[in-house]
Amino acid sequence: MSVANPSATPAVEQPVSHTGHRLIEQWLVQLNSALQSASASSIACLFAAQSHWRDLLAFTWSITPCQGADAIAALMLSRQARHRAVSSAPGRCD
Repeated sequence: MSVANPSATPAVEQPVSHTGHRLIEQWLVQLNSALQSASASSIACLFAAQSHWRDLLAFTWSITPCQGADAIAALMLSRQARHRAVSSAPGRCD
């Protein structure tokens, strides 16, 4: 139900499609490869130029916001040596 239309049926959130899962898995594989190679350009190319990243669990234990592909790559590389982060594909609920 919406305020604008009280009789409207609420939207039901749709699960990610199989194609969506594949895209996510491919991106995570590319991120893992870029992290392992310690290549700032390989990491940066996985993000849009005006991306935003709020790291809470991947590399830091505090909210560490970054803006821009180059800044995101720099943060990831600066923390990678210490944390040795490895991306993993999301679990499936097929």
